Amino acid sequence: DLEKAGLVRKEDRRDFLSNVLVVVVPRKSNLRISRAKDLTSLARIAIGDPTVVPAGIYARNWLESLGLWKEIEPKVVPALDVRAALADVASEAAPAGIVYKTDAAVSKDVKIAMMVQNGPEIGYSLARTASSKRAAAQRFVDYAAGAEGRAIFERRGFVVKVSGI
Repeated sequence: DLEKAGLVRKEDRRDFLSNVLVVVVPRKSNLRISRAKDLTSLARIAIGDPTVVPAGIYARNWLESLGLWKEIEPKVVPALDVRAALADVASEAAPAGIVYKTDAAVSKDVKIAMMVQNGPEIGYSLARTASSKRAAAQRFVDYAAGAEGRAIFERRGFVVKVSGI
């Protein structure tokens, strides 16, 4: 969208990071979820609002690809964003949720019950804006894509897709 609007030049944009969806449960939960079908037995599942929140849209697309969305949709607790979905699970308002791996990693109150396999490709791009004439913008891009920046993203659970820009 930014390219189409002329705000980012195509030649400057790089696919930079990726993420994955995970199913989380409260830290003290004994609930076992080893496959997506296990979600159908739950009364509630917290996800970002699947009509507008990217993590929720990714979760819906994943469940649709497995033919489970129609069964799970009535059980969805749509959250304002992925962090709100995480909080719903952490507070035990929902027995499980579908969030980004990077968000699950920051909570001490949830644990990952299952990594989503064959889920949607989740990607983040990096580019300086087309109107940027300042060297500082490029230095930031270079830092983020450089060894130190990549290490920070990797510690947070992201998968870095490029070694430099």
